[in-house]
Amino acid sequence: MRLVLVEWVDSSRADGWHRDPPDAELSHIRSVGWVTAESAEGLTLAGHIGTETNPQRCGEMTIPKVAILSVQE
Repeated sequence: MRLVLVEWVDSSRADGWHRDPPDAELSHIRSVGWVTAESAEGLTLAGHIGTETNPQRCGEMTIPKVAILSVQE
């Protein structure tokens, strides 16, 4: 499995009541993990993997490809 650093954008939100208009800023995120799956639509990372031949994994997250800014091995 490839170990990668993915830079991507995510939605952001505000808590509670607000009077000012929202700033429409996206959250810029960096995620590190092992690539466990990839398709035309998404990249799945696992934060934890076992060392056996067919390793178990935990903490998987799929990032939409349209949100990815860069991927570095």
